[in-house]
Amino acid sequence: MKKGDILTLDVIDMGINGEGIAKSDGIPVFLPYAVDGEKVKAKIVHCKKDMAFGEVLEIAEPSPHRIKPFCIHFKKCGGCDVQHLEYPYQLEVKKQNVLKTLKKIAGISVDIQNVFHANEWEYRNKLSLPFGKKGDRVVVGFYEKSSHDVVPLKYCPLHGEWLRSLIQIVCDYANEFQISVYDEKTKKGLLRHLVARMIDSLSVTIVINGKSLPKAEVLYERLKEKFGEVALYISENTKNTNVIMGDTVSLIFGKEQKQSLGAFSAAVSPLSFLQVNIEVMKMLYDKAAEKIEGDKVLELYSGVGLLTAQIASRLPSAKITAVEIKITAVEIVPSATRGADNLMRDLGFSGRVKNVCADAVKFVEAQKGKLPFDCTLLDPPRKGCDRAVLEAVKNSGIKKIIYISCNPATLARDIKILSDAYTVESVNLFDMFPQTCHIETLVMLERKNP
Repeated sequence: MKKGDILTLDVIDMGINGEGIAKSDGIPVFLPYAVDGEKVKAKIVHCKKDMAFGEVLEIAEPSPHRIKPFCIHFKKCGGCDVQHLEYPYQLEVKKQNVLKTLKKIAGISVDIQNVFHANEWEYRNKLSLPFGKKGDRVVVGFYEKSSHDVVPLKYCPLHGEWLRSLIQIVCDYANEFQISVYDEKTKKGLLRHLVARMIDSLSVTIVINGKSLPKAEVLYERLKEKFGEVALYISENTKNTNVIMGDTVSLIFGKEQKQSLGAFSAAVSPLSFLQVNIEVMKMLYDKAAEKIEGDKVLELYSGVGLLTAQIASRLPSAKITAVEIKITAVEIVPSATRGADNLMRDLGFSGRVKNVCADAVKFVEAQKGKLPFDCTLLDPPRKGCDRAVLEAVKNSGIKKIIYISCNPATLARDIKILSDAYTVESVNLFDMFPQTCHIETLVMLERKNP
């Protein structure tokens, strides 16, 4: 098998990125947009010693799970991976991929109790879109796969109709006042990204290569006329980087509004992490709270305190110590307040929630022998937990771990590290991201008997 070969292949499995997997002479061939059970004609586009990658040219025998993608931008936009799969089969593929990953990396076989899900479409509350030029017109859209060429976008079915109006207003404003667009080659131009979040009300951030946004008051008035309450921010990002947001945001018009976040309402800064799917987020935190045993909870990677508040809202007798090493992370709160302490005070949780800015390893090690906690809640970023944190938890004597993960591979790696001290008691999945290959996983681990 070599690059350029045209092969007829039987697809026998699905990969973690939503691609089909076939074999040729025993070598796996990864085929984007192919489906398990199909017979396809494919062109080999890249070969390695132990694997190959192909492009489907023709589907000779389609899978009964294949459907026509809803979005006209599917395959061009990198946002969705599996729109060509009927939704129940998407869930099954994700479930099987988690099972295979846990088996391959952690060496464990588990039963997945549930796959929780809600709306298949119009579930995302946040977007980040680059500005670009189409001829002499300013557009916003998405980067075409494997490039930084902006494909104009008018609507995305993952977000809903509010996005169509937002894009129209922002692009009309930019073109009317001839606002320049940032050019990655010359490093000149003002407009870089449009970032927005819509829950109960709209928050809009214009990321700029500069310090001010011309005629911003006009943009604000037009957004307000369409959407009612609007908070308009700018974020200065003059660095030569792929990072979207600058280090800070400035509210230039409107005011931060409290948003309904399930168990409570709070203002959410554009810099804050918040799950993009509110309905499934509620299910996830309901189940996390259900799995927590005991009243004394240690939360590591607590971030801005939003998860802490979710758990405190659901467990009125719980006393939570939330540890985050980054001082700047503990900052996003209701209007006119700052810091997770202020959030807890605003929600009436100050007496039973303690926020700690400290090195998580040093903090956990300092508790050794004291056994002050019944349960540890871990919700790390996609890269997973630092090994030193996991070792400290293992040595702490804590009986229960609740681990929330958005990356099955790093979850499995971390479970393997914990496996000499803990056993997996339950696994639940939450489809936070329909039409994509991503899945959120909630695992409960229990300390083994000595």
